[in-house]
Amino acid sequence: MYAVRDYNMYYRYAPRNFCTAGAIFCSEEEKVMGKSLQERLIELRESTGMNRKSFAEYFGIPYRTMTDWERGERQMPEYLLRLMAYKVKVEMLSKEGKENKGETINE
Repeated sequence: MYAVRDYNMYYRYAPRNFCTAGAIFCSEEEKVMGKSLQERLIELRESTGMNRKSFAEYFGIPYRTMTDWERGERQMPEYLLRLMAYKVKVEMLSKEGKENKGETINE
């Protein structure tokens, strides 16, 4: 009970661009430049090469919600952006690992 309360109090008063577990996805450059969640979401989507619809389907998020987040009509939770970035990074690393294994087997 106390841990949850302390956690909520800590994050309620933390700065907006504060990154904890997602520090690997929030570089010093982004903190200084103060990129919004909206800009970071668009960059993440574009880095995957997906359009908005396929990106929304990939994460199981309604298309309209994704559109609202990207347009800045609604603000997405920061923790969700960190989780999405983590999933994309893990998928890319596993894909690279499979490609590398395939190259060593063929050689």
